[in-house]
Amino acid sequence: MPRKKRLDIIHRWEGNPVVNMEDLSFRALDICNAGAVKMVDTYLLLITIENLRGHKNLYIARSTDGHYFEVDDEPFIKRSADKAFKKYEEISVMDGRITPFEETYYITYIAEGLHGFRIGLARTDDFENVTRLGLISAVDTKGGTLFPEKINGRYARLERPWSGGRIWISYSDDLVYWGGFEALLSPRPGYWDASRVGDAVPPIRLKDGRWLLIYYGIKDTSDQPALFLGLAPCSWTLIIRPGSLPAPMFPSCHRANITSGSEMSRT
Repeated sequence: MPRKKRLDIIHRWEGNPVVNMEDLSFRALDICNAGAVKMVDTYLLLITIENLRGHKNLYIARSTDGHYFEVDDEPFIKRSADKAFKKYEEISVMDGRITPFEETYYITYIAEGLHGFRIGLARTDDFENVTRLGLISAVDTKGGTLFPEKINGRYARLERPWSGGRIWISYSDDLVYWGGFEALLSPRPGYWDASRVGDAVPPIRLKDGRWLLIYYGIKDTSDQPALFLGLAPCSWTLIIRPGSLPAPMFPSCHRANITSGSEMSRT
């Protein structure tokens, strides 16, 4: 009996790419990893663009239909000259993720310097002006997706330390100091996410109260790494430890693959 072909849940738009080199008013080496949000009637992307010297900055692209975008001439977030950030951002700022939160927008991004990778946090109300809030992770940590609402009264975020290739969750009272770290999703030997996993977009609250995580899974092959997207509905069991603040602990997630694999050159 012939096998039935499994249909992907998410499909690439036939008009891709939505932004290419010809859309830029300047020369560049690479365009990748866009954060996305819709503000009233405008679709907005926060795109990582690599210049001819190999440095990456974050640019805004806007669209009224979600398909055809115009890219700003100047970066929205560029490598900082401020003393507190300069040595951690001297190579690149990249991989911006946008989280709407109450009346503002938080942007997590990856700061790359000679000391490795760190997660940076910034805030904007209008995508005209932006304020850096700080570097909020240990060294060699990527990902850095903020939840769009508090969990049990605390801010929550996802991150992926370079070592181990798994997604962790942590909590904060002030967006600066983070703790209560728990492993959320780990690579699974033998599956499509066997080599490493990472958070892709801010978690989405479902009607039943659970959180939907869209993440990427990578499986190394004899040719190149294969990249997949996955879904993981997650719920938390509330644990109150004596003498400490209550915090959501021990998340439970069930995973499903939603795209066929595509080759990638680096992650």
